[in-house]
Amino acid sequence: MSTQSGITASEAVVSECTSFLRSPTRRALILKIDTVTLSIKVQESVQCSDFSTDLKQLTENLTCDECCYILLRHDAEKHAFISYVPDNASVRSKMLYASTKNTLLQELGSGLFDPILFINSPEELSPQSWNKIMGSGNVKALSESEESLQAVKDHQLYVTSNPRRLANDSNNTLSFPLDDQLHDAVGGLANEVLITAVIDNERLVLAEKSCVPVDGIVEAIGNFHSPAYHLYNYQERKTFILTCPSGSKVRERMLYASNKQGFLNSLKSQGLEFTNVVEVGDASELETSEITGAPVEDANKPLGLRFAKPKGPRRR
Repeated sequence: MSTQSGITASEAVVSECTSFLRSPTRRALILKIDTVTLSIKVQESVQCSDFSTDLKQLTENLTCDECCYILLRHDAEKHAFISYVPDNASVRSKMLYASTKNTLLQELGSGLFDPILFINSPEELSPQSWNKIMGSGNVKALSESEESLQAVKDHQLYVTSNPRRLANDSNNTLSFPLDDQLHDAVGGLANEVLITAVIDNERLVLAEKSCVPVDGIVEAIGNFHSPAYHLYNYQERKTFILTCPSGSKVRERMLYASNKQGFLNSLKSQGLEFTNVVEVGDASELETSEITGAPVEDANKPLGLRFAKPKGPRRR
């Protein structure tokens, strides 16, 4: 099952794209996702001249770390839809573009584009590479799920190949630096204090720090409707909780799950060790006994007095 980012093209963007598709004098249109407003914007337009020259001009507008969509006129009445996702782009950006592509294609009309391509290097749009693509007769675009999977693989490769981005623990796999506020907050995890951390803009940041009695922990954690890490101290019994509420996007679940141990190792390097680690979906699945360490009553154990089974009728 594919996931959708919820990002859609505005009427102005759709109108601009429609105008481009009808114009014989425009070669390419570059669209980008604004990661702040989470909206699609028209970034650049390339006019028609010689196809090889136009491709060169197009690639000059591509960077090694920013994703984009490209609408490319490659024949008089034919257009290609290209997802450009460079290896050095952020994991969040890769996943945003992968999960927005199908929606954008539906809004523009997927039948208007052939081929639909996925590339990760400007060199793949050189005249020589383009001729190979079109001459092979076997153009295969990555599906949305394949692009998301590729983004996750890139994330794993990025983690193992960029040790300077990791927290200072040789065994962890945390790819996001801790925000200063979060770093300071975890140093003061007092009794019945709840700290919630989330991944935001390639950083692990403090979402909330508050005093919460143990009987209110489920309600407090339930206020977060996206995946999050929660740190709670109950009478020096420290609990680390990862929640992934119903409706969370698959890519978010995978991102938090893959960084859980790295975060734990980073906290351990700061002298913070946990009595237990809990993973739940919705907050309602959390048992307070897991936090307090209180024994769980056996559901099969008889409770109080029970009525004896009545005897059946005598045989005659």
